[in-house]
Amino acid sequence: MQRCGAKISHTPGKLARAAACGEQHLAALLRRTTCMAYPVRGKRRCRHHGGMSTGPLTDQGKQRTALNLPRVRAARARVKVFAVAGNAQILPATQGQ
Repeated sequence: MQRCGAKISHTPGKLARAAACGEQHLAALLRRTTCMAYPVRGKRRCRHHGGMSTGPLTDQGKQRTALNLPRVRAARARVKVFAVAGNAQILPATQGQ
């Protein structure tokens, strides 16, 4: 399977951290100029470089998303309340909501 292959720009912070780790780490970082992540299934790019969806584009898709919004907000609120209560685990999804 091919890799994503998007060009990687090296930020100053990333270069400084690599230099702090040693010359070999910095050299390895500078050699790698393309993304090594696998592409999203059915796409040519990884999820970081344009393989994921940008959201609904048609009116029908936007309506479907608007209908799901209250359910999604309620599920996020349940997870947040559960996490605040001191439990650091994700609740399993329930059927029929």
